[in-house]
Amino acid sequence: NVRARARACARMGSAAACAHWSIGHPKQPLADGTLLLRDRSMVGRTCTRCARATTRLHCVLVALAFLAVSLITATAPTAALPAHADAGRADELVPRPRAALVYLISAKPRHCRLLAQSLRHLQANFNGLPTRQYPVVVFHDGLDGATETFVRDAARTAGVADLRLERAEHFIVPRNVDRGRMLRHIKEGPPVLMRSEGYRTMIRWWSGPVLRESALAAFEYAWRFDTDSFLLRPLAYDPLRDMARRGAKYGYRAVCPEAPQVGKGLSEVVDRWATRELG
Repeated sequence: NVRARARACARMGSAAACAHWSIGHPKQPLADGTLLLRDRSMVGRTCTRCARATTRLHCVLVALAFLAVSLITATAPTAALPAHADAGRADELVPRPRAALVYLISAKPRHCRLLAQSLRHLQANFNGLPTRQYPVVVFHDGLDGATETFVRDAARTAGVADLRLERAEHFIVPRNVDRGRMLRHIKEGPPVLMRSEGYRTMIRWWSGPVLRESALAAFEYAWRFDTDSFLLRPLAYDPLRDMARRGAKYGYRAVCPEAPQVGKGLSEVVDRWATRELG
């Protein structure tokens, strides 16, 4: 089954030019292994960081690596972060930026269980170092008392020193959206593509309104995590410090094509905005 899935991924063009495109740089690991660009056009591309070209062999190897990582995600060890003297010394060379690690959750039990697991990996492999200890801000659109207690207990068990549980102020359907029409569209369309009202609101919130949340006003940087984001091995460097040192405004892991069925009209909207705002 694993071999069959790997061949299928390779046929789809799951491409990685090098470690930078797949599961991280040896000195700068991004360990959840979820970056696979399923686009045949990536084959033959060149990585700007090490000038290595993508080949079909890379596609197969990365597909296998991805499958292996996906199989161990649920059982990866979450013991206390070992002492990383080099990482600690490197951290001390750059002041810790005003940054937060940000989640958005719903009250669904599955999401809360995933959050608990994600926090364990986060603390064990990154945020547990004394030189880091960034605040973890968990936004939600309404939690009952039992769910809030579960989240706080999960964070405490994981070793989160500074948990901030915040009601999302901008997790809303815009006034200019016809909600009735949207619901009809969701009901009548293919379920995989149309999604739910909550899912659409979540996508919109992450696309910009999250930056207007008052709970983030004091921070320079916000690092997004999904409830199913898992750091499976220690990060030997601090990407937030690295961004601050570079004066970077935005960091990302991948550029990949969007499914045309879920992005209808998006490029036209962006073009109109760019023409109006940027000239």
